[in-house]
Amino acid sequence: MTQPKKPLMAVTLHRPWPYAITDLEKGIENRPWRCHLTPGDLLAIHAGKAWDEEAVGWIESVFRCNLGPEDQHPLGIIAICTFAGNITESEDPWFVGPIGWQLQDVTPIVPVPCGGAQRLWRVQDPVLRQVRINYHNALHGGA
Repeated sequence: MTQPKKPLMAVTLHRPWPYAITDLEKGIENRPWRCHLTPGDLLAIHAGKAWDEEAVGWIESVFRCNLGPEDQHPLGIIAICTFAGNITESEDPWFVGPIGWQLQDVTPIVPVPCGGAQRLWRVQDPVLRQVRINYHNALHGGA
């Protein structure tokens, strides 16, 4: 008998943090609480409506980049990654703690518009169907 598919969970981040994950190799998401996913589970990265201007200044200063204007940062589910575990210390410049979620194999997808939520939340149909299609296309070059 086949196992049922695990639900796809998502985390909503204030922009531009999702961009840092997809384009600047931010492999750690800092939270005050441990992620309850099992290492190896997929996690959707959701870009929320909020814009963190303070983060823009910090990211541009530390990583010597230009993030561009807010309207160039899409909303909705923009990437799928693999949760690799929780950490409490790291030399990685992205880690500020107290808990770091390790993110691996980040795959940007064509954004899927949807609302977000606090903490981890379950991606529901019909958004889930479109996320799966976009993820498949990103992995297989649109095939």
